[in-house]
Amino acid sequence: MAINTLAPGLVESVLQKLGLPDRPSKSAEGLSHLYRGWCRNVPFDNFMKRIWLKSGAGFSKQSGGPAIYFQNWLKYGTGGTCWSGTEAFAALLETLGFHSNRALGKMGGNDVPAPNHATLFVNVDETQYLVDTSFLFDSPVNWDAVNAEGVSSHPASKFRIDRSGSQTMLFWHPLHFPEPKHFELLRYTVTSDEFDKLHEKSFST
Repeated sequence: MAINTLAPGLVESVLQKLGLPDRPSKSAEGLSHLYRGWCRNVPFDNFMKRIWLKSGAGFSKQSGGPAIYFQNWLKYGTGGTCWSGTEAFAALLETLGFHSNRALGKMGGNDVPAPNHATLFVNVDETQYLVDTSFLFDSPVNWDAVNAEGVSSHPASKFRIDRSGSQTMLFWHPLHFPEPKHFELLRYTVTSDEFDKLHEKSFST
């Protein structure tokens, strides 16, 4: 499950725009600073995907990877979908010395093909944290807190983890939705090949 790393100069530019004057420590506190910087500065959008689709370049051009993602963000302020955002943040984390793994999940009802969502976990001091680049919780979610309920430091990230049944579900209530949303974790790990294939498939759905 190899994850690309980033060139030092690009990393420093990214950290500066995230509002981090120094490289974060490889600790829960350092992860919190890094993820908060991401949530407050990197948008979840599909602008670049739409541009590539319109141009006919499709996935092969878009999949230039994390370096292109960050170059576009630095120059234009664009973000990405769950697939490209997860890949880019994973690359940043790995470059900074954090151990991360991409995971697969499902958003929507039973009629929605799955998996249709990419997310990211980080292991710090033997604790797993969810740092989703689409939900933008502002603070890492402690995934090891079984049946945890609570609100993170940001009011937009109300959440509840439910492991009472056979499924692992996360419920949260974004401010711009009248009803809570739910996410089902399907696979905790995914190979790079499968991740790329699912990313490519997202260009046709």
